[in-house]
Amino acid sequence: ADILFGGIDQINSRVAKKLNCSPAQIASKIEHSMFTSLQAGDWLDSLSFHKNKPDSSMSYLNDNNWFTSIKEEIHLALSSNCKIAKGIKIAFLDGRSAQIDSQSHCFWQVQNIPSDFSVTSSNAISYVKEAFLGDAHLVLQFAQESNDLPFDLFVFLSALQHQDRHIAEVTIFGVNLEDIERIRIPAGKTHRLIWGMFPQQLGNYIRMNMIGDFRQFFFAPLKQGYFIADVDFLLTQPYTNEQFTIKGSALKIAENGQIQLFILQSPVAGGELATEQLTETYLNHWPNLGEGITDLRRKLELFTYTGDNPFSLAFLAPPPQRDLTSEISALSSHYLSLLDAFVRRFFLPSEYEQVDFSTTKERFYGLNGKAGQCKDGRCITLHIPAEYPFLKHLDYACRRVNEKQVILPDGKKLWLTMES
Repeated sequence: ADILFGGIDQINSRVAKKLNCSPAQIASKIEHSMFTSLQAGDWLDSLSFHKNKPDSSMSYLNDNNWFTSIKEEIHLALSSNCKIAKGIKIAFLDGRSAQIDSQSHCFWQVQNIPSDFSVTSSNAISYVKEAFLGDAHLVLQFAQESNDLPFDLFVFLSALQHQDRHIAEVTIFGVNLEDIERIRIPAGKTHRLIWGMFPQQLGNYIRMNMIGDFRQFFFAPLKQGYFIADVDFLLTQPYTNEQFTIKGSALKIAENGQIQLFILQSPVAGGELATEQLTETYLNHWPNLGEGITDLRRKLELFTYTGDNPFSLAFLAPPPQRDLTSEISALSSHYLSLLDAFVRRFFLPSEYEQVDFSTTKERFYGLNGKAGQCKDGRCITLHIPAEYPFLKHLDYACRRVNEKQVILPDGKKLWLTMES
């Protein structure tokens, strides 16, 4: 949760600037301070990102000058990092634009984006920089949840193929549609859009051509086998008749079963991704096929019938304590409660929004786990006790975590799995 929230990184950056040192020099000290209220044997503490612990882990907690001088920076970092980003606006050189939610589910009209698809501003900014300034791909769960292809998809595809329509600027906006940050995109930057489409979305404006037979494909992070085949699509914009030739893959679980999903990619001057690489890239972002669709539709239905439910993470500093050790412990507990509120809203079933930190800690955070390696990732396997009563809720949380790009400091994605 902290990686997505970005609190420790923000604190490291501000404190390092204050102390005139590099963030790496203080990373372990900051992390240990902020998570000091975790029990020593807690498995979360054993997964610390910065392994260079001080020789005496508690000695610096009595350094009055050190902590007193950085309290303000910690509070400022957490306050600034509590902004929630609702969506991302992509502006093109020809004046047109397209909007996606900040979790990258779909294209939307702005007024139709549910707050359930929000992230913290730091997470959204990081994603935009990777996808629009770096070499990462923009990977949407679907172009649109309904069976009609959205107009914004054709705007995006057209912009990628014409120099005079390329992406000019990307804006991250908040829950009140206020601008959080604008990022200019350099001229000539190429982008690749990848998105899913289920068979029911095949319609009058999409022609499909299967190429070759289905072959086995193994998705290592979740140890799941699939069958994939090469597919060509011809998409026609219904109002302008502009056409796009799209290469993709068809995916199903059983060799003799029905196709569950098509994965498509926008044409790129440097060439398309191979079918295996395309499939793996999509599943790295959206690994929950049937369940993921069900969860998306459930949240949309709730949004439609009950209205939006904006989320706030306003940071309020804990009151001063009588001594330094108590003050650090209070700040640590306060930050963990902040992260817990974030987890309960975006990773657990909706009924958990009304419970407190002690409940979620007892049910989930105290589980034992072990770390292992998987292809391009790091897998954390949670050990499930016999007759564990919250297995369904934990499975839901693991699925939501696996949909997020939780990238560890070594550049590897975090995956959660379970075993009895």
